[in-house]
Amino acid sequence: MNRLNKGGVKQTNLIAWLLVGLLIVSAVLVLWVTDSIRHNVASIHEKWEALSESSNYKRHIVDKLHADMGFGGLIHRYADLIIRGGRLHIEEIRESIGSIETQLQEYGAETTSSAEQRAIIGIRSVLDTYRDNLRLADTLLQKGTLTMADDNRLYVDDRAAIDGMKLLYRQAMDEAGVVDTAMGYGGQVDNLRRVLGYGGMIHFFKYYLLTRQERYRKFAQTKLAEARVILGRIAAFELGEQELLAVSILLWSMDDYTKTLDKVAEMIRQGQSIHALDVAAYVDESLPLDALNILKKSVRTYNQEQTRQVGQSLRNIMQMTSTTVSAVVLLAIIILIAFYWLLNVELLSIFSREKQSLEDELKGMRLQLTDVLDVSPFGFVITHQQGGRIIYANQAVTAMYGAERSELIGKCSPEFFVKPESRSRYIHRLVKGEVVRDEQEEFKRQDGSRLTAMLTCKLTTFNNEPVVFNWIYDISDRVVTEKRLSESEQMLNTILESMPVGVGIANKETGIVEYCNSRGAELFGYLDRTDFIGKSTILAWANDRQRLEFYNTFNQLGYVPEQEIQLRKADGYLFWVLLGWESIQYRDEAHVLFWYHDISERKKMQEDLRRSEQQLRTILESAPIGVGISSKADGKLYFCNTKVAEIFRLTHESLMTRNVTDFWVDLSQREEFLQALQSAGEVPEREIELQRADGSRFWALLGWKSIRIHGVEQVLFWVYDYDELKQTTLALEHATQLADRANRAKSIFFSNMSHELRTPMNSVIGFAQMLEADPRDPLTARQEKCVGHIIKAGRHLLDLINEILDLSRIEAGKIDFNIEDLPVNEMISECLDLITPLIEQHQIEVIRFSTRQSDGYRIKADRIRLKQVLINLLTNGVKYNAGRRQLGIGCWTTAAGMLRVFVADTGVGIPPERMNEIFTLYRRLNAGGGGIEGSGIGLSITRKLIEEMGGSVGVESQPDRGSVFWFELPLVNGVAQAGVSRDESVAPG
Repeated sequence: MNRLNKGGVKQTNLIAWLLVGLLIVSAVLVLWVTDSIRHNVASIHEKWEALSESSNYKRHIVDKLHADMGFGGLIHRYADLIIRGGRLHIEEIRESIGSIETQLQEYGAETTSSAEQRAIIGIRSVLDTYRDNLRLADTLLQKGTLTMADDNRLYVDDRAAIDGMKLLYRQAMDEAGVVDTAMGYGGQVDNLRRVLGYGGMIHFFKYYLLTRQERYRKFAQTKLAEARVILGRIAAFELGEQELLAVSILLWSMDDYTKTLDKVAEMIRQGQSIHALDVAAYVDESLPLDALNILKKSVRTYNQEQTRQVGQSLRNIMQMTSTTVSAVVLLAIIILIAFYWLLNVELLSIFSREKQSLEDELKGMRLQLTDVLDVSPFGFVITHQQGGRIIYANQAVTAMYGAERSELIGKCSPEFFVKPESRSRYIHRLVKGEVVRDEQEEFKRQDGSRLTAMLTCKLTTFNNEPVVFNWIYDISDRVVTEKRLSESEQMLNTILESMPVGVGIANKETGIVEYCNSRGAELFGYLDRTDFIGKSTILAWANDRQRLEFYNTFNQLGYVPEQEIQLRKADGYLFWVLLGWESIQYRDEAHVLFWYHDISERKKMQEDLRRSEQQLRTILESAPIGVGISSKADGKLYFCNTKVAEIFRLTHESLMTRNVTDFWVDLSQREEFLQALQSAGEVPEREIELQRADGSRFWALLGWKSIRIHGVEQVLFWVYDYDELKQTTLALEHATQLADRANRAKSIFFSNMSHELRTPMNSVIGFAQMLEADPRDPLTARQEKCVGHIIKAGRHLLDLINEILDLSRIEAGKIDFNIEDLPVNEMISECLDLITPLIEQHQIEVIRFSTRQSDGYRIKADRIRLKQVLINLLTNGVKYNAGRRQLGIGCWTTAAGMLRVFVADTGVGIPPERMNEIFTLYRRLNAGGGGIEGSGIGLSITRKLIEEMGGSVGVESQPDRGSVFWFELPLVNGVAQAGVSRDESVAPG
């Protein structure tokens, strides 16, 4: 057998090398044939594309149209007709038009688009114009030669035909799938006819000669350049001598046309005659026409040659393919025979080696299995079915039970069960054919401690005996971990249930709620959270747009920061929440953790705040004064109402771009404001001169107050346009100064006049008293009465003069006051004694209001002037008294440290509408009747005297009940002592 194996090995190696050589030869043959076929196929493809270009019917029609309408065709002959005349061209042109009509009919018979149909209609409309112009030209030529005016009449606007030809050409090229730069020989020749023909070089060349418009010359030059490029492409093909000569003639003609264009342009600039231009523009076009025909005819010959080469390439491909197939089949037969022989020789050797290898491998696998079982973390035990005696235990079992393997072998496995009856139950299930898998069971270790394990059992046969394979996995740590995890989940659930925020988990794909705490269900109006679980979160959205935006943000970021969202409760009620999302893995699937907090009350407060701010803004906008907020640091404006813009004569938008420093006339005053604001926190209203945007200045009342907004110190200011009032005030001050000067002049005059009047008046009174008191010559009764009148009138006039003198002194500031501490009650008593005759004459009852405390009142005043005031008030109270004829006088203290002295009468009172006239100079309210003497000066003097002594005067009155006149003067030391209270005072009447 070994010799056979050695010989078989040698033969096998020889045959293997033979097979390798055959495979290499086959591969080389196949590669050579494949490369030849690829080369021939590429050549066929190239030639076939060239043939396809020429075989497209629409392209064929379009090429014939270019031939009939272009170079040597319609436009060529028609232009020569107009330029040079001659009726011979008319018939040729008519023949060209007929041929063009035929080509258009053939094109229209093909499947065409609406754009192609419109192009055909446009071309035909231009052909109709040519026909009409031919008839006109025939008529004009019969009369003589054509003039310049006739040329203009025969001009044809053929832009529609040019555009139509371009569209038909492009459509034919697109259907043929041909690009200009990739066209074959025939396509390039046809393209050359198009560039030179209708809408091409000859078209624009003839039109330039007819119209002399520079744009046609530029178009013709462009087409000449394009024709040279196409001629270069044609020359790149393999051409015969005749075709190369035609290309050279055409290139020479292109140069001739270019020179002619330049020559005609120069003659036009020189202003030469039309006849001279026509002579200079003559180009012999017979040679280029013949050259084009030669190229067109050569296309047919070129295509025939290409067809022949395609046929030859196909025959070569078929011959090479047949040869290759024969060689490959022969090599395949040889390889199959060799492989069959090799297989028979090799099989015997392979079977022998495999048997020995399998036996060795089986032994190794047994050893490996034992090693694997020992290093396995799963315990493995083999026990007898009956009795449960242990036959085998791996290393993991010894570690679990805390015993050596020799101590376990031979023991009964029920001894290790905490519940021995469990094994009997498992054996019963195994005998019935069931599988015991992953049963949790408790076992006893050798030291008596317990362990929890997962048990899997299988009944099988080992050494012809029924045994049980037991797989044991210690899960004691997992049980402890699961217990802790359960406790942790319970704690987490307790935390979630006690949270004031709704928390839930929903499936990311379906939106179904799979968990929520009680607060979350309560916010959506569910009594129990189980009612909310299973519901779709889509139903909770109040706004689909917000939901889509939320989902887009979540898909982009994987989370959504807290946002204010309006949701819908189970009963349809809408409420505001602060909602946030986070992507999580829950139960091995993508889920969304969402939390939300009810902010409906906060939103309501925000809405109330917004309304309040709106109302405040409305109030500020309607305020009659300007209000604004600016930066304390740099004067930048943050807010201004409309009134500020009106004051500075700016629009609100323009005002907000300015700085407050732009409106100060003197910036040093602003620094003073800032210093005052820094020290006091506010600046009361001040008169300040500001300037408007147009530079005009005005007076304003400006106030500042320091405020903090968002932690930044800013200035709240208010401004009032005080300019008009300021000007009025200045005018009033000026008028007051004038009045004061006039008043002082009047007072000086009265003072001087009073002195002059008092001297003669004293003489009159003195002589009258001498007459009245002369005992030697007593007066008669009538004389005595007259003398009494003189004395009475004189004294009255003297009193009037004295009052005027006092008034003038007060107004002139010439009265000196000797302020001292005076007892009030003593002063009142002295004055009452002085007017006692007047009181008795009018039969007045005097009532004094005083207390023990009031007896000690002392005030700061001038003695003479205080007596003058008291006498004036008491005298008025007596003179104007009526009714009960009572006169009251008293005093009380005020909280301001003043003493108020009052005189009350029971007279007719003062009407309310005339109360403001009481202290007016020279104004007597009862001057019209009553026979009461007076000048209207006394109360005015009284007020001036009291005010000069630091006090004030007032009156209270009720018609038909009486009046109360009072004055206040400072108490000594400003002590408010007890006296007649305000409530105890006597009201008028």
